[in-house]
Order: sequence, then structure tokens, then C-alpha cells
Amino acid sequence: MREIKFRAWELKGIMRYSEAIGLSKFFQFIEAYPKLPVMQFTGLLDRHGKEIYEGDIVKDNDGCMGKVFWDNYKWDCGEIED
Repeated sequence: MREIKFRAWELKGIMRYSEAIGLSKFFQFIEAYPKLPVMQFTGLLDRHGKEIYEGDIVKDNDGCMGKVFWDNYKWDCGEIED
């Protein structure tokens, strides 16, 4: 089963992770700043073992780059919009 984790950029350019401060404190932080984009952990790791979150830009083995998003009950990768 996949771990439920989130992250969000703080206004000062610092990334806040839910597992570092706990889910309840993380969501209190998000409620205080509702315009901050929240990214959910996909349960997937890149080839270096780094966690992949929604909104991350990834490149596949064929060199195609895209942005990770949730689509129809699965994680997918779409074209990067300008």
C-alpha cells in the first residue's frame, strides 16, 4: 500500500513535507495559505530513488518530458504547457 504524503511550497521558497511535520499540522498550514499548490506523492520513485510527486516534471527512457498528473484512477505524464 502506498504512503499518503503531500508537499507544498512555503511562501519563502521552502518545501514543506507532510511526513516531516505530521498530516494534521501540514493541513493546518495549508488551511492558513489556501492558494499554495499541494502536491501528492505518487508512490513512485525515479531512477535515483527520489519520490515523484504530482506536478513534477519527468523524462521517460525515450527522452519524452512531461508533467505528472492524476488521470482516470492512475498517474500519468502529459505535455508541458508553455
